[in-house]
Amino acid sequence: MDMNVGEMLSVVITGVVVVFIALIILIVIVQVMGKIFQSINDSKKNTQTESKSEVKPAAPPTKTLAKAKPVSAPKTDGISDDVVAAITAAISCVISSQGEAKPFVIKSIKRVRESRNAWNMAGISENTRPF
Repeated sequence: MDMNVGEMLSVVITGVVVVFIALIILIVIVQVMGKIFQSINDSKKNTQTESKSEVKPAAPPTKTLAKAKPVSAPKTDGISDDVVAAITAAISCVISSQGEAKPFVIKSIKRVRESRNAWNMAGISENTRPF
């Protein structure tokens, strides 16, 4: 079990060199895989945007305005007009991003009453989040 200092030094240096070479190889592999997956994602996005633009041409806004009917204000449970406008705009964005151009009417907006307090919800989300 007697090793001289020269042998110990050579074993340590060899181990360190092997570990760094392995780390460099892993870094290169991860970077190459990242570029491959990025190019795959970019090509999928390009084909999706091309197919969307080819399938559905944009309808002129005058047609939708001509079909619009006067609507009474929705029941809002004390929510301010600014919040109602923001909710309506958000719903409109979601519907238009899904490709549907159907007119919609908001009949009422109700506040959702929380059954649990904030600390209870924080504990539940902390203990049930995925690994």
